[in-house]
Amino acid sequence: MVIALMSGPFSLVREVLQIIDPAKYPDKPLFIASLLAAFMLAMFLLWFDEYQGKKKAEKRLNDERPVLGINTEGAEGRKTWANSPVPVIFTIQHLSGRLPTSIHFDPIPSQQGKFSLHFDALPHVEHSPQRTPIGFEVLEVGAPQLSASDWEETRPHQKQLLGMFLDDSPAELVQLDYRLSVHFLDGTETRSQQLTLKFDRQRWRFSITPFV
Repeated sequence: MVIALMSGPFSLVREVLQIIDPAKYPDKPLFIASLLAAFMLAMFLLWFDEYQGKKKAEKRLNDERPVLGINTEGAEGRKTWANSPVPVIFTIQHLSGRLPTSIHFDPIPSQQGKFSLHFDALPHVEHSPQRTPIGFEVLEVGAPQLSASDWEETRPHQKQLLGMFLDDSPAELVQLDYRLSVHFLDGTETRSQQLTLKFDRQRWRFSITPFV
């Protein structure tokens, strides 16, 4: 690169300077100065090229990181909720990037801490336009852990337990916000996404938004 600079633009600069004032710009000192300038510029260009390469590689790596989408589907309005046997379905979708594995969620405490909402762990989520339902259960904090058979007996009552989870909050709040944290493996590296699970008491429906 130094040779290219010396025989290209720096050669032209030397010729122009010597034409303008050959006494002020003698050939040998001007050549040495041009060589040093060309070397410094070449080092900068090499560093800049390497820097740009690292930035592109980092961007490519970030673009390939798994991105999950968590959504809700279901009833809206108190009456519709009351008449629906399954008023809400939570779903997960692999939006982009590498295959995420060992997906699990942090328990979500109710506003006043009497209950907690637990989502089922998933071994992986395939990249697909289809959304995968996520099972969930509401537990009373401090209650004994249920056996598998007892859990099956409580399954029909999860709607009522979810209602109790929502009711365990200050009456004056119109919107209930809960932190929704999902963790997964990207190869061998653990990654996380933070979302906000919202419940609108006026519209009586769930929604999920990015955590701010």
